[in-house]
Amino acid sequence: MRPSISIIAAGVLFLIGWYSSAMFKEADLERERQQAREEASDRAQKILGLETTVADLARERDQAQALAASKEQLARELDRKLGETETKLAAALKPRPPAAAVKGPEQKPMNVVAEMMKNPEMKEVIKQQQLAQLDMLYGGLFKRFSLNEAEKEDFKKLLAERVQAESDFAMRAMGGEIPQKDMLEAQKALTEAKNASDLKIKTFLNNEQDYLAYQTWEQAKPERMVLSMGQSAFASAGEPLTGAQEDQLVNAMMSARTRRTDIPDLTKAENVSPENLSSTALEKILASYDVQAQEVAATAASFLSPKQLEALKTMQQQQKAMQEMGLKMSGAMFGGKK
Repeated sequence: MRPSISIIAAGVLFLIGWYSSAMFKEADLERERQQAREEASDRAQKILGLETTVADLARERDQAQALAASKEQLARELDRKLGETETKLAAALKPRPPAAAVKGPEQKPMNVVAEMMKNPEMKEVIKQQQLAQLDMLYGGLFKRFSLNEAEKEDFKKLLAERVQAESDFAMRAMGGEIPQKDMLEAQKALTEAKNASDLKIKTFLNNEQDYLAYQTWEQAKPERMVLSMGQSAFASAGEPLTGAQEDQLVNAMMSARTRRTDIPDLTKAENVSPENLSSTALEKILASYDVQAQEVAATAASFLSPKQLEALKTMQQQQKAMQEMGLKMSGAMFGGKK
């Protein structure tokens, strides 16, 4: 008995439906396999990215550790050199025997310091210390300009040239290597070197607003140095300065310093001279520090807390003691007159 056409048609339809269903399932499976492959590829890319990140972090860690080790070594070397200097100064400052008992030329304390400034090793230690301070002095400026690592290194090289010119002048002057008759010429050469440095930095920044920001930052460098050394006073008070407070305090300090036009600004190396370091000039300069400190404290009262104001006064007292000692040593070294 032959199957009827309807049964055959039903069978064909069943087979077509089964085949279509199988095809759809196969298509679904292929989509799932493709999706799985894409997810596997994404995971592989993420893993590769994480491995790259880990490698970068490891490299940055190694660089940071190497830099820390270098700075630690530099600090130890500086401590050793300063220890030697203190020992020589202590020996030079011992009570002198009666004139009749003195044999040979007397070694004055300032002559000891001058000799230290002629020492190539001491010069190199001071140079490296100053270069290590670039990040501390200009770190905020690097962030403000959004410099990448390569740009930051190029900028630091330009800043290092400027710092080196100032440092060389100061050490030559302190070491007595610049005769008085050549002092004006040496000061002129320093000014020309700084002008050339400004031009290079302006070209590098290639932006007038950024260059103006750099100039403002550079003008306040003495205040930023003072504040960086005095941060411990605020930390000890339990209320460290915020970034905004640091900027406000730096501006207040710079304003108080630059407002005094009747005294030489010895934060500029080219102003260091026997006339500006005479005993009369030093008395006037030290008196002006007290006035500046009062002005700064009065201005800072508007943005510092009572505890921070007390810390500021502590910092100012410490700074004045250091400035007084440094000025008197410089005056004696330069042979300042009355």
